[in-house]
Amino acid sequence: MLRQAPYDQIGVTPTPKYTNADPLNGVKGSIPNAETFNQLQYEAESLVAMGGLAADGTNLFQWTQAMSRGGIWAGSLTGTGDLAVATLAIPNSGLILPALLQGMRLAAVASAANTTTSPKLRLMNLGSAGLYQDFPILREDGSALLVGDIVAGRRYRFEADGAGNVLISGGGLGSATTANLNAYFLNRPAQQQLFVHPTSGSEGNDGLTSQTPRKDIDAVLDQQQNVGTAIVLLGDVKINRRRNFFGALSMYGGTPDGNGGWTATNRQVSFKAVADNSPLNDGTSFTAGLWILGSASFTTNYLGFSLPIQPAGLTFADHIRSDNGGAVLIRGASLNVDGAGAGSLLGNNGGIPLRAIVTIGLGSGAAGHLFLGIAAGGNPNTNPLQYQSNVTSG
Repeated sequence: MLRQAPYDQIGVTPTPKYTNADPLNGVKGSIPNAETFNQLQYEAESLVAMGGLAADGTNLFQWTQAMSRGGIWAGSLTGTGDLAVATLAIPNSGLILPALLQGMRLAAVASAANTTTSPKLRLMNLGSAGLYQDFPILREDGSALLVGDIVAGRRYRFEADGAGNVLISGGGLGSATTANLNAYFLNRPAQQQLFVHPTSGSEGNDGLTSQTPRKDIDAVLDQQQNVGTAIVLLGDVKINRRRNFFGALSMYGGTPDGNGGWTATNRQVSFKAVADNSPLNDGTSFTAGLWILGSASFTTNYLGFSLPIQPAGLTFADHIRSDNGGAVLIRGASLNVDGAGAGSLLGNNGGIPLRAIVTIGLGSGAAGHLFLGIAAGGNPNTNPLQYQSNVTSG
């Protein structure tokens, strides 16, 4: 938008100001330039439209309402979680937003979770009506997202970084809840890293590189009860026993990189319905899985979980259970169940809450199987002595 000179002074440089008439001294006032009013109206219409509002002559607060949204408001996104589509409004003037400049922001409600680490935002009507531009979605620090970081129904803000990407924030990313619970995952003991490959691994290997992986996940877990350990799963595994641990345990899905290291890859963890070491001498029975004892923590990434149908009457039907104040950070995950008779992924003995930050996609029938005792759609935070979580609908 440019300053417009009075009509009778068009072409004068620098652009003169408008002046009032002074008849007593023979001074004529400036003649209004129609373009001044046209530009103001075009800008006003564009501001209202980009704010997601329909022009309303009876509402004299539309500029305030549009600006209070902090950027372009696109409403609910369409498309998929991996190619989310925002359709930019076209004001009555027919003008089109020419570009998304560095620092410009767009807010919208996600319609689906991302299933890849490289989702994109497609802006329709950018540059020309009906045309679009795709922007890779990155975290605010420029790193890639994790699977499931974007959650359907949550409001996010996308900011152009000037390099052809948009940086996402909001919707639970970096929320206060996450910040509070992250204290449980900081300053942990130094970890050892072990690799497990269920088919090409060997229990004769040391497991210290992806070229020398162990084979038996249960045997590896048996040895990590008090040691801070990161386990990289180079294939899908099944846990057959229940194991207690007191340290910091992490599990990641990966693929060998050919140099002894690994790259992130989605893997699946399943559980035996009745653990091989169940029941105990006192008759206590349980499914296979992990018990987090004391202030220990369990972290995962690039892992999906599959829960089996369990026989009735098990004393403990949860696969990852906290006893006395454990913490869980599960990211980029999926949860599937073999049927309605499956148990729950997470559980707690009560008294001291299980603190859980969870980003997970629920497969068919999996709702109600995330937290023990929490029905489908229920809020695990209802009893703060049982669970404290970023999840509000299980």
